[in-house]
Amino acid sequence: MLKKSLVVTIGALLLLLTTARPAHAAGFLIYEQGVRATGMGGAVVASPFDPAAGFYNIAGIAFQRHNKFFGEKEGALGMHGSIQAQLIVPTTAYDPDPGFQPAEAEYAAILVPQTYGSLDLHENFYVGLSNTHQWGLALRWPDLWSGRYQNTNAELAVDMWNVHAATRIPLGGEAVDIGLAAGVQIAVPTQFSYIKLQRNFNQDFLGLEDATVRIKGHLEKPQFGYVLGGLVSINKTGTRFGISYKSVIDDLAIEGRFQVLGDGIGLTDGADADLDAELPPVLQVGIAQDIGPVTVEVDVQWTGWSVFDKVVINVDDATVGDIVLEENWKDSLALRTGIEWKVFDWLYVRGGYVYDQSPIPSETVTALLPGNDRHVASVGFDLRFGPSTIEFSYMHVWIHNRRKRNVEGLEDGGTANGNYRSGADLFGVGLRLDL
Repeated sequence: MLKKSLVVTIGALLLLLTTARPAHAAGFLIYEQGVRATGMGGAVVASPFDPAAGFYNIAGIAFQRHNKFFGEKEGALGMHGSIQAQLIVPTTAYDPDPGFQPAEAEYAAILVPQTYGSLDLHENFYVGLSNTHQWGLALRWPDLWSGRYQNTNAELAVDMWNVHAATRIPLGGEAVDIGLAAGVQIAVPTQFSYIKLQRNFNQDFLGLEDATVRIKGHLEKPQFGYVLGGLVSINKTGTRFGISYKSVIDDLAIEGRFQVLGDGIGLTDGADADLDAELPPVLQVGIAQDIGPVTVEVDVQWTGWSVFDKVVINVDDATVGDIVLEENWKDSLALRTGIEWKVFDWLYVRGGYVYDQSPIPSETVTALLPGNDRHVASVGFDLRFGPSTIEFSYMHVWIHNRRKRNVEGLEDGGTANGNYRSGADLFGVGLRLDL
């Protein structure tokens, strides 16, 4: 009983740290890392014409608009930067099986900041730097809800940096432009890379009240992956093809520690739990077409969640030892569509739609991650004043109800089986400069 409870506790910590897509493909990857892109449903891999190209397609830093602040001649230095933020307001409600009480998660709104910058060092050579926060979570369930032995409080954040360079190659007298880029993505162990998780520990078998187990963890050291980007622009027809690939990040080393609140019989307060996790690769391809002042784009995104099949956890406790968790997630696909209309030189409006698959099989879904396939609609607009642009976006996420009916949590006092209803609203604002 004790070993099983500690297995579930550490397993929940792992899930928070490695599931990379919440409503955003059923984990905790926040794909909305740019205000313009969010307004187009994330369908910008073939139209990455703002500084958020540092996340969506790094080849786009070779195609930024210019105001020639530093001169009119070809090859003049250009600078592009953007400070943006997304406010995410999620909702989740639990409709239990007969005999249990319904509950609503007490989510905290999640503020996700992004910073982007790039330099045009030469007419054919460009460099960029970005700071994003793809992983994030902040939620709290009522203390006495049916799933309290799986989760009552959780927070997660990961600080990501991306350093990249790109080149732009004109062909056929500039009839075609080809952009190629490569970069490094880094998960950085700063104060913004942390995990907190809390749940109840069932001691009914001892005739005692529940204890509370809290886990705090952090990244032990930087971990690296690579990023590739490509963009082909057929200038005469206004057709573009884009591709972006983010590699798997191996050996994401996590240090966790238990805190026991109350009388937790047999639990070691301060025990260490170390594990290595993998973050999945992401591939996105797209095609965009300009039709007068309107741009239409369709993208397909693949996330390689099958890397998350099982995890080995090393626990510094003789009672527990090494633990193997079987998850068996599957790869997922997302279809993204977006439209952008240049109404005036100073006003651009946008819209988007997304259908996004969940990678979580029914056998391993838990109250901590009751995600499912989702539909998304978004809108946005820009106001441009010379080199300055103010960006706004709004996105609503509809998530298919998730029916949990498995034995996860059974040995700890409650499966929290039932129906989970989830959704989210995202509000974005950004300030951009093109010099």
